[in-house]
Amino acid sequence: MKFIHLALQVGILVAFFYIGEGFRLALHLPVPGSIIGMLLLWALLMLKWIPVHWIAPGATFVQRFMPFIFIPATVGVMQFGATFAGKGMLLVACIIVSTLITMAVSGATSQSLAKRLTSERKDPSS
Repeated sequence: MKFIHLALQVGILVAFFYIGEGFRLALHLPVPGSIIGMLLLWALLMLKWIPVHWIAPGATFVQRFMPFIFIPATVGVMQFGATFAGKGMLLVACIIVSTLITMAVSGATSQSLAKRLTSERKDPSS
């Protein structure tokens, strides 16, 4: 039974990917369908139209296998060795800067959400 619940939860996530892809194709948007689908899912979660427990274990399951999802992309980059040759220091600088920006934005977002959750727990009337 647990496997069926997990499969349904992952299926919900996949469905949002396809819904986002449908929006992208129908509206000719320059944004990937996966991003549109996740934004739609996020909006529905924030509006509490979809309870978190419907997808949380499935999302955790998918998250455990994320490194395996990125292996093909990493291997694909190896085909372009000549393109990257001679630009090693520029690539290292780009990686460092983008990592620092990602860490700063992620940290600020999580701190903001933590403060918001703490204030909601202290004052449930707001």
